[in-house]
Amino acid sequence: MKLNPLGKSQLMVSRLCLGTMMFGDQTDAAEAGRIVAHAQEHGVNFIDTADVYTRGASETMVGGLIRAQRHHWVLATKLGNAMTDALPNTSRYSRSWVMRACEDSLRRLGTEHIDIYYLHRDFNGMNLEEPLRALEALLRDGKIRYWGVSNFRGWRIAELVHMARQLNMPGPVVCQPYYNLLNRMPEVEILEACAHHGIGVVPYSPIARGVLRASTRRAKRRRQARGRRARTPASCRPNGAKNRCRSPSAWPPIAPPRVWRWRTSPPPGCWPTGRSARSSPGRARWRSGPIISGRWTARSAPKTRRWWIHWWRPATPARRATTTRPTR
Repeated sequence: MKLNPLGKSQLMVSRLCLGTMMFGDQTDAAEAGRIVAHAQEHGVNFIDTADVYTRGASETMVGGLIRAQRHHWVLATKLGNAMTDALPNTSRYSRSWVMRACEDSLRRLGTEHIDIYYLHRDFNGMNLEEPLRALEALLRDGKIRYWGVSNFRGWRIAELVHMARQLNMPGPVVCQPYYNLLNRMPEVEILEACAHHGIGVVPYSPIARGVLRASTRRAKRRRQARGRRARTPASCRPNGAKNRCRSPSAWPPIAPPRVWRWRTSPPPGCWPTGRSARSSPGRARWRSGPIISGRWTARSAPKTRRWWIHWWRPATPARRATTTRPTR
């Protein structure tokens, strides 16, 4: 598999990143071991986890699986989401929690350093200087090599870059937005901001939580079992009138796993991170051959009145009143 530099950095990563959100939950240790081995066999050297995934079990499992060949892997993890509701200061980005969360992740992963450390999400009204100074200390101590952001808006990414310059510290090298054929909102500002500042883009959920797979009924059952149906865009719901994933008139006659090829085509420096595949579907993604990506692009914007609303925020009268709708 082809390796590319991540943003303006000299860190070389594979064009696919192995996501491990299900490790320790729906994916047991034996299955996870097969997935990691298969990814490595096909040239994947980029693996992604987070402290909040299965409350640390994913990090523990990932650390054990890659420990023997740690030098092969570019290891990314995240902080910011609440680890527990029972204790204060176990979420967000206070200096105290950033330092402690990093130590906890290093312990669970069983490694001396983290290659990429993400701020997992933005918080309204968050002061950027405090987490950046904490990240600077972690960089200086060698506990992390690079840092990035996930689920940040384009203007906040620009603020982070300028704040890092003011603090005379390295800026973010990677951004991880929610981006796929059914949610192209990052094209509005996030991708432009990243291109301007030389930040690599590693989108997550490239198959829209399973909606872009061949079986939408299985995807629906998985989402409902995890209680995440409410967070799925209205245009992506399997039985909704707006779902165009299986409509022959809407989509080119190409197997749904080939959507991965579309996602690895535009723009440069943009690669997907997917949840662990369970067997043949994942192998098909890694082997996907060339397709006419322009046909996917032309068909991919769902014709729904809510498409401009960011995926995790519901449409409310207040937001509709203050949202500028695109002209058609």
